[in-house]
Amino acid sequence: MKKLVVCPVFLVLISFVMFSCKKDDDSASDYVSGLAGGWKYISGNVNERYLQIYRNNTCSILYSDAQGLRNRSDAIVTVTNNQITIYNPTTSTEATSINIYNYTLKGDTLTLSQPYTRIKLALDKTAPDTSAWIKTLTAQSMTKAPVNEATDITFDGTSIWYGNGYSSHYIYKIDPHSFSTDSVMVSQYAWAVEADGNNLWLSSDGSSTISEVNKSTGNTITTSIGMGAWIYGIAKDNNFMWCYSDNEDKLYKYNTTTNTVDLTVNLASRWDGMAIAGGYLYVASNGKLNKCTLSPLMETSSFELPGYYIFGVAFDGTSFWVSAYQTYGQPQIIKVGGVE
Repeated sequence: MKKLVVCPVFLVLISFVMFSCKKDDDSASDYVSGLAGGWKYISGNVNERYLQIYRNNTCSILYSDAQGLRNRSDAIVTVTNNQITIYNPTTSTEATSINIYNYTLKGDTLTLSQPYTRIKLALDKTAPDTSAWIKTLTAQSMTKAPVNEATDITFDGTSIWYGNGYSSHYIYKIDPHSFSTDSVMVSQYAWAVEADGNNLWLSSDGSSTISEVNKSTGNTITTSIGMGAWIYGIAKDNNFMWCYSDNEDKLYKYNTTTNTVDLTVNLASRWDGMAIAGGYLYVASNGKLNKCTLSPLMETSSFELPGYYIFGVAFDGTSFWVSAYQTYGQPQIIKVGGVE
C-alpha cells in the first residue's frame, strides 16, 4: 500500500503555520493581537500561499501546488519576546516538528528567520478563510471496505467496485443501497479500478500497465502499453483512460483504441484515485478531494471529509463516493455530500 511521505519543505511550512497564537504573557498577547488576520507569502517558500492567524490560539497555513491542488495545516504557537516557537503535533500524516524563529514586524510586513531560512509575508485583508480554501464534505452513508487496504473505487452504472491491494485475489462488487458484496477472482493486485461498459480496467501491484478485465469472469482481455509504475488511479474519459503513476508522479492519457499514450503531464504533488464527472477530473491528493479542469490541468476547488484521508473517488451519476480511512480501523466506502 502507498506510504504517505511528508517532504521536509512541507514540515517547515507547517511549522510556520503555527507561529502566533499562544498567549503566555502580556507581550505575547499584544503581539498576537497585532498579528491576527490573513498573511500572504511573498518569499521564502514554494507552495505556501496564505497564513491565517486567529485569536483563539490557532493558526492555519494554506498552500497549493503548481496544478493548484490545495492543502492546509493547523498549528499551536508560543510567542515570547522576539521569538516564535512553532509546535506541530503528530498526526496520521505528519511528524512532530518544533521550530524556533526570530521575527520582525514592520508595518504590514512580517519576517521570520532562522540561520538558513528567511520568509516574508504581507498582511492581506482579502486572504481566504480556511473554510473557503478547503470546503467540508458530509458523510451521508457508509460501509466498511471489503478488505483492509485503501484502493480506488469506480461505479459501473449499477454497482461500486473496489480493488484488493495485497489482501486477496478478488475484486469486489458492492450494492450502493444494501451494501451487499460479491467478488470476482482476478490475476491483478489492483490498487486502481475503472468501469468501461461491460468490463473493468485494473492496475496491478507495481506494474506500469493496466488491464481490461471481464467483470463477470475476471478474465484479462487486453493489457496496455507501459506507462509509469504503481498506478493508483484510473479515470475513464470517452475512449481515453487517465492513469496516475505514483512512481513517476505523472499523469498519462492512454488511448484505449490505439493502445498509445497521447499525453503525459508532470505533476507537482502525489495523487491517488481519480474519477471523471461533468467534464472535470476529480482527484484524491493529500487526503483531500480536488476538482480539476483538464485543459489546462488546474484545480478549481478542494474538499475534505473531517477525520478521514480520502484515497479513492467514484461518481454514480448523482452523488460522489470515496474510499477513505482514519488513523486506525478498516477503510470505509462513503457517500459524501457537499461536492460542487
